[in-house]
Amino acid sequence: EYISMIERSCHNMQNLINNLLDINKIEQGLNTLMHDTFSVDSLVTRQQNLFQERAAHKGIIFRIINEKPGTLIESDHDAVNRILENLISNAIKFSPQHAQVELHITSTEHKVIFTVRDTGPGIPS
Repeated sequence: EYISMIERSCHNMQNLINNLLDINKIEQGLNTLMHDTFSVDSLVTRQQNLFQERAAHKGIIFRIINEKPGTLIESDHDAVNRILENLISNAIKFSPQHAQVELHITSTEHKVIFTVRDTGPGIPS
């Protein structure tokens, strides 16, 4: 249990550092996106593994609904992964206990749509 807590803390710290580095790159105009082809399934599995325990610890039900398994994306894998991690992490962090957080994935012919739904307080206008 302690090792799991340490691993989560290290992962959170790494995310904070990566976010700061990304902000710095954007401010300096050095931000470049890589173009990889990867599966939505692998991305979703990573998010499930990363957040299922954290959500359960808070009594939150974390669900992933992938309407089109096997879909491939051509984008920057690390950037998409970090965006999803930030959205899901905030959804779990700010949702009350015994709530539900949902990652919903749909796609059209030319795009994949990720939606994170939660019952937190939201962001003021």
